[in-house]
Amino acid sequence: MSEAFDVRIITASYRREPVEGPEEPQVPVIQLFGRTREGKSIAVEYSGFKPYFFVVAPPQALRGAFARDKQVVSFEDVTLEVEGRPTPCARVTLRQPWKTPEYREKARKFGSTPLEADIPFQHRFIYDMDLGAAVRVVGTPADPAGRYTTELFVVAERFEPCDPFRPALRILSFDIENSIRDGHIFCIGVAYREDGEIKTRILTGNEKEIIERFVKLIWELDPDIISGYNIDGYDLPVLVERSAKHGMQRLQLARDHSSFFHLGERFWRLDGRILTDVWWAVRAEMRPKQETLDYVAKHLLGVGKHELQRRKIDEEWEADRDKVIRYCINDAELSLKILERVRRIE
Repeated sequence: MSEAFDVRIITASYRREPVEGPEEPQVPVIQLFGRTREGKSIAVEYSGFKPYFFVVAPPQALRGAFARDKQVVSFEDVTLEVEGRPTPCARVTLRQPWKTPEYREKARKFGSTPLEADIPFQHRFIYDMDLGAAVRVVGTPADPAGRYTTELFVVAERFEPCDPFRPALRILSFDIENSIRDGHIFCIGVAYREDGEIKTRILTGNEKEIIERFVKLIWELDPDIISGYNIDGYDLPVLVERSAKHGMQRLQLARDHSSFFHLGERFWRLDGRILTDVWWAVRAEMRPKQETLDYVAKHLLGVGKHELQRRKIDEEWEADRDKVIRYCINDAELSLKILERVRRIE
């Protein structure tokens, strides 16, 4: 039975269905993640939307090649304004969005210029469906267990306008302290807000267990935003490297239990959540004279980091583990407070 949910969209992505198996039968399923007007986390799936792009003045050879191609669903003649003039073009609809770059290049080889072929599939969906930041989702509720970490899961039938709203987002900041000698993780500190108060967790012990418990904690707390200071350049690469040491090829931190992945040299993506490096947020909003966490915290919050000789972290850990743990938790808490202060995420 269909129900309606007002949803504030936080992120959008898509997955292949079926997830496993050969590529040929796979089709895309749009995934929208957000929070409802009541503040519950929600995952929304929508099937049937297909990727497309345009080609300018397609020659007959291109038409023939695409007509014989099973990946091409349709090839429709349209007129578009190109360089200020009405121009004969064609809309090329494909079965699978991950094939778009390949077919964009095929069009070029036939001498036709592709248009709108670099728009991410999930963004195209939002544009074409005219979805605002807040939207009413009408669909069939399902059990998210095993598929999503969210409280709610809906298979959407249609979307309708709704009055705008801004639910509180859950932000989780973390910090990793690890050995300079061999890289292994000593501890992971976590800070987040619950009922208006900052709460903290510390994960210590066996390195593999630390990482596994961190993943489970993300599932449990289900944050909309995962942050930390210089996590793009340090903490996330450390997490990936140390996980690989233990044969953990997938860190299932996403809301659909997928792993995060690299975008360029420093940026990362996680389906269903926003990864925010507080260092980048500070640079964008403040342009501070110094970019260290200690300097920024003193400037914005009036308090700095706990004292610890980071270059001698191994000796510090051996001499006083509680001191390192307090240092780690403090870094996570400062990162959370700074992100809230610069109001980069609301």
